Amino acid sequence: VFAQVYFPRYVMGISFVLLPLVVIMQKLLAWSLVAKVHARMQAPAAAEEMLNGGPIEMDVAKHEVRVGEGLVAFPPKEFELLEAFLRRRGRLLTREFLIEEIWGHDYVGDTKTLDVHVKRIRQKIEHDPHDPELLLTVRGLGYKFVG
Repeated sequence: VFAQVYFPRYVMGISFVLLPLVVIMQKLLAWSLVAKVHARMQAPAAAEEMLNGGPIEMDVAKHEVRVGEGLVAFPPKEFELLEAFLRRRGRLLTREFLIEEIWGHDYVGDTKTLDVHVKRIRQKIEHDPHDPELLLTVRGLGYKFVG
């Protein structure tokens, strides 16, 4: 009987105390969101992100790659792969890392897909794709971009 009589009043008492706090928090969150949106609109446009390596210049925002003076077209996966190499220039990237980075951790295909994409990238960026100077194979481990 005690719980039936006093518990609902106790709960109602808490709700009457907390309700104004909840309303105040909602208003603060709304004003905070408005302030963030306003600050974002007033901020200057972000500088275009450019990645460089040897004769290669990549404009990530525009999805453009220049090799020397010429603009070279890259399909999305090749672009992502080249971007990964340029962001980690000089570091060994294992085959497993590249497959997970580009195709995702749930990729179940053959690793030859990576080899084919690297071969296509070399054809576009190297003077002699059969004797690469920029995108090197580290036998049994992976690849390294040294440009």
